Amino acid sequence: MAHLSQGSLAYAALTEITALRPGETVFVSGGAGGVGSMAGQIARLLGAGRVVGSTGSPAKAASTCCPSARRGGARHRTRAGTEAGGSSPAG
Repeated sequence: MAHLSQGSLAYAALTEITALRPGETVFVSGGAGGVGSMAGQIARLLGAGRVVGSTGSPAKAASTCCPSARRGGARHRTRAGTEAGGSSPAG
């Protein structure tokens, strides 16, 4: 029987499966969940230049436990591409 915690699963995905290199951009699907939030934090610690995460709702985007997402002004986009919260994107 093996036990994979959120941290060890996220770390293995970033170091063994994807071989993250410093400065790269990381996309985390489900960025507000247990594994996703850990993956975002670990990616930053490993030197990712940018971490982008997806969530299912504006509430999840606002309550993400990843401090780097809050510092970066996390925004949520609806399926139609309109923004729900945060400032208007540049460009």
